[in-house]
Amino acid sequence: MKKLVRIPMFMVIVFSAFVLFADPARAYAVDGPCFKYTYPKGHSDTVAYRFDQKFDLDRDGRSFSCGPEVRPYEVRKALEAFRNGVLYNNESSLKTVIKYPLVVHVSQSLDLNAKTQDLTIHDPTEWLSFQKKYFSKLHVAMVACAYLGNVSAMTGRSPGVMIGDGTFWFKAFVGDPTVRLITVNLGPLDTKSLADSCTP
Repeated sequence: MKKLVRIPMFMVIVFSAFVLFADPARAYAVDGPCFKYTYPKGHSDTVAYRFDQKFDLDRDGRSFSCGPEVRPYEVRKALEAFRNGVLYNNESSLKTVIKYPLVVHVSQSLDLNAKTQDLTIHDPTEWLSFQKKYFSKLHVAMVACAYLGNVSAMTGRSPGVMIGDGTFWFKAFVGDPTVRLITVNLGPLDTKSLADSCTP
């Protein structure tokens, strides 16, 4: 008969904590939503709050409110405004959704040592010139397909919401729930990367 090995309780607790926090997607899915970070007291009876209760998780099960501490309702608004601005050259939408001045990083290669061109965009007119010069049809398609179900809620040193593999970064700032585009990392894009970013 095999002898049973007793495991000290503190080891069980440490291991459980490691499993939980080693996988951010699991942790946020378990702990979310975290509306104490995104809503002040007394603001729970709103259309936006009820929307956020239903759509707090991204496609990988990570919480928008727990990770980057943004409201899903505001993320949806930002994605719609960005899509409208890019697809239809709508300067009003671009003025609303982009935080100016916007620094964009453009690379012609996916190589880690590839040179990156840094540009600063100050207004919607400059954005449209940038878009016309540097966006491929695949970049436009990536923006066109972006919605709450296929973007990623990121935490860590650079919390935010990203389209694609970090191509477009959005976030909200303390004291203002509005989500805006804050960074662009534009590089070559192929159909596989596009399919991955558009898949829920």
